[in-house]
Parts: sequence; structure tokens; C-alpha cells
Amino acid sequence: MLHSRLRALLATITLAAAQGCASAPAPVVAAAPAPAPVAPPTPPAPTGRAPSEAVRSHWTFDEPAELLVYADVAGLVRTPLISAFVPVIRTVAQPFLDPTQAQCLDDVLASVQEVLVGAKGESTVVLIRVDETAAKPTACLSAASATPVRMEGIAEAYGVSQGHFAHLPGLFVLGEDADILRAVQQTAPKPAPASLTLAPDQYLAWAMKDEDVSAKGRLLSSADRFRLDVEADVPEPLAKKLEMGVQAMKQDPSLAGLGAAEAAIVKRFISAVSVTRDGKHVVAAFDLQEPVVDQARDLGAAVSLSIYGVRRYIANAKMAEARNTIGQIAKDYAVYWETEDGKPLAKKKLVSFPAVPKTVPRGVKYASTPADWKPWAMLRFSMDRPQYYQYEVRASKDGRSADVIARGDLNGDGKASLFKLSMKVDPKDHSLVVAPNLEETAPEE
Repeated sequence: MLHSRLRALLATITLAAAQGCASAPAPVVAAAPAPAPVAPPTPPAPTGRAPSEAVRSHWTFDEPAELLVYADVAGLVRTPLISAFVPVIRTVAQPFLDPTQAQCLDDVLASVQEVLVGAKGESTVVLIRVDETAAKPTACLSAASATPVRMEGIAEAYGVSQGHFAHLPGLFVLGEDADILRAVQQTAPKPAPASLTLAPDQYLAWAMKDEDVSAKGRLLSSADRFRLDVEADVPEPLAKKLEMGVQAMKQDPSLAGLGAAEAAIVKRFISAVSVTRDGKHVVAAFDLQEPVVDQARDLGAAVSLSIYGVRRYIANAKMAEARNTIGQIAKDYAVYWETEDGKPLAKKKLVSFPAVPKTVPRGVKYASTPADWKPWAMLRFSMDRPQYYQYEVRASKDGRSADVIARGDLNGDGKASLFKLSMKVDPKDHSLVVAPNLEETAPEE
């Protein structure tokens, strides 16, 4: 449940904006004679940063929530590390954003001050305070295709694909309608949860509690350190598995397929990971103790490796279509060969089936129709889902062998990949023999 909430919240988190308030000067009271000056009391040492009064005025959770997140976004954006990353973020995101989305990204970076999230049971509330003097939310509203909606008791509300949100001066409130209304009507500041108080150089704190798991964590960023830490109580078997997994990774990191530079980065990252366990209690951290320039280098490299890894994962998921489909076609062909038309196997010949679709899809899925598969009817094979690949069965002229073929062009560059599974008729008993291995040529194309 919490995971689905987080996905919806992340999809709308860019709809943000905040305002500050100035206090009036205290009135001057005449007095004579003036008393001897008294030194002002020493202010107490700061205990940490907590959510502002503007946010706490709409905080509706009286009891400990199942999920709590607080981010000092404005402070984080001003850190040396993130300041160095902002141009990189813009550059990396640019090819994927239209002008409105690009402006929204700039507005978010300029205006978002803090984010406070709470979830308990069916209630989830996200409070986003923004500085509307730095940027107006217009671009983000347009980028999210937000449309005005009527919500009882709320002057300004919008709808997006993920739900509704209210816009107050300098504040956005996201959640279910009843939760939004409750947050808008709540105006007395409530104490911030102690678990969300940020120490110096900390910019993110979170805590969660589920049936079997309780956890909390922090993000720290300074001129000489970047640290993510997690402290959790989980079922002991899971705690042991986590501890053993990290130990195994440190002893024998998997670096197959990586170049020397990438392998060095991975080793450096693995050395920065620590996990200690006491029963079911686990403390884990990712800790880079190095100057900002090195932090930027290492985290930038991590982002690059992550993007590469995600792309490989997506490509492998797409390639799985070809591999699985070819295998299924070969199975269906074997059934057809053994059971169809009642002819003796010695008199049968392997036949071809035409390519579907007629041309190789270029970076998009092809939605086939029953008519496309009509020539395949006697094989009793068809696809009812959109496909990335073209499929064909090509038999030899003598009918004694055939290839099941898939061709694809995942990146749309005009260069096709080829997957092929060979079949042949055994000359002794005339059974159909399918090759044990699939041949692949340029599979990532």
C-alpha cells in the first residue's frame, strides 16, 4: 500500500510552490527613568531544523504515522554538491522534456522550500511549501495537465491523473479529497514529529512502521561528506540475509561486463557501504567521506551506471519477448508436426509461415490483428499483445529443416537484431528436433 502511495506522490511532487511572512515591529513603550541595561539571555543551542509553522499548520496526524518524510528541499538545493549537480540534471533531462516540462523543472528547483509527507491507514497527505515569488506554478500545472476542479470548502483545487490537490498561498496539499479538506481546515500548528528533526547538514529524514518492519533514515550532505543511513528492525531471517549479502558483495563483487574504470567505481561504492546487525536490528549506511568535487565525480558516475543498468534491464525485458515467443512457436510447431493432418511423418515436410508484421518494428510496438495471423492458423499460434519483434518461420526448399526467426530494432536506428532457433527432421525416425540453443545476432539493436 505504501509503495503505491509513494509512486502516486512522486508522480505529482513537481506541483509545488511557498511564501514567507514578516512580523511587525514591537511597539515602543516609554519609561523613565531607564533601567540599567541587562544583557540578553543566551539563546539555547539549536536542536535541529524541523518543519516550518506554515507546513505544521496543515499537519493532520495526531498519532505516529505509518510513513513520515520531511525534506528541506531549499537547503539541499543550496548545498555545494547539489548546486554542482543542478546543471547536470538540466542537461541530462533536456532531451526528454518539452519546453513546458523544462520550465517546470526550473521552477521546482527555484521555488520548492520543504516537503512533509504523512500516511496512516487510508489517509495520505503531502504538504509542499513553495516560494511563489521565485516561480509561479503555471508551468508545472500545464506539464501535469492539471485542470481546475470544484472541491467543497476549498477555493482553488486541481485534478490530475493521480487525483486532486489544493493550492493555498505558498502551499500545495495533495491527497484524497477528505484528507485535503481536513488539512486545509486545520490551521493551528502542531508539533513536528521528533523523528523528522534535522541535524546540521541533514536535509532529509524519514520513518516508517508496518506490521513487520520499522525503519528510519537520514541524508547528510556537507563539503566533505555525503551519507545515507538507515536503521531498521526487520524479521531476523531478512536481517541475516541482508548482512550476508553485503559481506559477500564486499568479498567478491560482481564486476562481469564492466570496464576497468567502471569496476573501480563499483569497488569504491561497495567500500562505502556498511551494515551491522544485532538480532533483527540492522544499521546500514552509504558514506562517502571526501571533498565535494570527489562526491560529484563518484555520484555522477553512479548515476551514469544506474542509467546504463536501467537501460540494460529494459532492453533485456524487451528481448525476453523474442526469446520466449520463439520458444513458444517452436513448441507449437512440434505439436503441429506430430499431430496435425494425420500424414505419416516420413511424408511430411516443414513449411514456412510469413513474417508478422511485414516490416520490422522500429523502436515501437506493433499491434497485430487476427488477420495478420490467419496464415498461421494450422500452427495455432497468434499474439494478442503488441510486439516489439517481427516473427517468421522459414523452411528449407526440401522441407527437412526450418528456422524460427525474430527480428527487432529496439532503438529505431534501422539496424535489426536477429534471434534464430533451428529445427530439423531426424532422418531416422522423422521426429522434429529443435536446437538446444538460440542464436542471437546484435540482440540489443
